[in-house]
Amino acid sequence: MATKQTKAASASKVEQPKVQARELRYVPRKHAFSPEGIVTLLIKSNPKKEGTASRPRFDKYLAGKTLAENLAVKDGVTMPDILWDWSRQFIDINPGPAPAAK
Repeated sequence: MATKQTKAASASKVEQPKVQARELRYVPRKHAFSPEGIVTLLIKSNPKKEGTASRPRFDKYLAGKTLAENLAVKDGVTMPDILWDWSRQFIDINPGPAPAAK
């Protein structure tokens, strides 16, 4: 009986190939992105796989436009897309213009 457990334990310790892990950003449950935040693309090409629904949406990002303008595009990016892409450092969202002083 002990030999079966030993064989199973040794089989599970097979060394897996090392994969370079990307550093992910923490996305809080209640995100704090302002609708006036400016979207910046951090990568040159579309990282989404061919044939996925997210690939054409990623192509519709409007770099240099506000978050609200990007979300208003018909069949464009969605808030879950933005959170996913931001957490994987495909895009960045810079604070929008400072509010006018009263």
